[in-house]
Amino acid sequence: MASNYPSGFDTFPLPTSSDKTESVAKNHSALHRKVNEAIEAVQGTLGTNPQSSYNTVAERLSAIETGAITIDAEDLNIVVTAQDVDITDSGNYFTSTEVESALQEIADGSMVNRGGSHSITTIAATGATETLNTSQSPVFDVTMDQNCTFTFSNITATGTFHEWIVILRGSFTPTWPAAVKWSGGSAPTHTTLSVYTFFSVNGGSYIFGHQAGTNYS
Repeated sequence: MASNYPSGFDTFPLPTSSDKTESVAKNHSALHRKVNEAIEAVQGTLGTNPQSSYNTVAERLSAIETGAITIDAEDLNIVVTAQDVDITDSGNYFTSTEVESALQEIADGSMVNRGGSHSITTIAATGATETLNTSQSPVFDVTMDQNCTFTFSNITATGTFHEWIVILRGSFTPTWPAAVKWSGGSAPTHTTLSVYTFFSVNGGSYIFGHQAGTNYS
């Protein structure tokens, strides 16, 4: 007869000094077999080294319950991918709700910037032409050393809002891409130092331009 453990407990009749080994109720060999089966059931349930580095199994379980023991992810043999992990986005920076897609939004520049610190791309001397890679940073600090024709590259795809700022220095004339549309229909006059903002929602086919301020000194 197999042990009831671990779904239940076994009961063992307790022999007394007056019991004979061949007693029907307390047969010696049957008792040995029952005890052996119970021991094997306990071992099979706990496995080998169940206490690990602790003195007892109870001590190890207590440490887990109180948070005094750390279980490494490697020990759990669980594979977690970025697609399996959800994010809480209290600032509404992403349209995604899981890590994999959020990382893609960061990579393609489609995440929403809501203040804070941002990197600045500095161009000390433009030359006659200059391409501003809008995926590098949202802010460019540019100094013209001669009249310069500007190009914008890597504007994010249609359906995403992409904005960047150009701080433009130098007493020369900038020529902006034909896709830039200005309020009033024509590009404003540049006077150093001027600040320009640009944004697009269709991958750069149509870029809205605005001179935020001019002749800063």
